[in-house]
Amino acid sequence: MDGSDKQPSPGKTLSAMNDIQLLRYNAATIELMKKTLLSWAQGLSTEDTHVESYFILLDFNGIQDPERRKVLNQIPTGFGLSDEQMDLLIEAGGALLRTNPEFRRLLSDLNANQ
Repeated sequence: MDGSDKQPSPGKTLSAMNDIQLLRYNAATIELMKKTLLSWAQGLSTEDTHVESYFILLDFNGIQDPERRKVLNQIPTGFGLSDEQMDLLIEAGGALLRTNPEFRRLLSDLNANQ
């Protein structure tokens, strides 16, 4: 809507409002999960053993190629995915995981403790 001087339709306006609410809800949920995970780790830690928490968030915003990101974002959520869609999602998930700093920290810490 911000890319046009035309007045948005009521449908587009409602859709934008819903999107904003979902994004805010997701952001609040993510922050709550981070705090909860940290609290659990602190609660499980003892004088002898420190428990570390790792919050690994993956999303398509981490996909550098805008066209690939667009294709992935257009895959519907549901149980009726094609083999091609599943392959794309699995590959993207692996790529995002391999480059995720928090996942890399987890792997490093696991290797250091062996």
